[in-house]
Amino acid sequence: MIFWVLFWFFILAALIFIEAISSDLLTIWFMPATVICLVLAALKVEVLAQFIVFFILSAILVVLYKTVLKKFMVGKKKEKTNIDLIVGEVGVVQEDIDNLAATGLVKVKAQIWTARSSDDAIGFRVGERIMVVGVEGVKLICKKADE
Repeated sequence: MIFWVLFWFFILAALIFIEAISSDLLTIWFMPATVICLVLAALKVEVLAQFIVFFILSAILVVLYKTVLKKFMVGKKKEKTNIDLIVGEVGVVQEDIDNLAATGLVKVKAQIWTARSSDDAIGFRVGERIMVVGVEGVKLICKKADE
């Protein structure tokens, strides 16, 4: 009896560890089945019955997630930020833009953004006008604004 209780306990601990280090829901569907099997082992239920319960309950939870729960848990649409609307806008350099030194701030639409030049060989000085040609993460990619 104690062997199977420890067995299910270690399985549960491993599942929790895997879930903790992953950014996705990988093993959470097996945890309830493992807890139930741990209780069944403590109640001295046949080992074959424990494994049958584990596999059936795990399968039900995975199928339930794939068909029903996923809509509620993962179905939330990502909120759009309209960051693409800033592409094409003209701004003013607030801090020298130097890709090699990883410096640069620009003011576009009354907001301060970190910035990079679209060409590593070209930098911009404070006060120069730039045009936003792209966005990488939270940095604006800039080129010289056409006068």
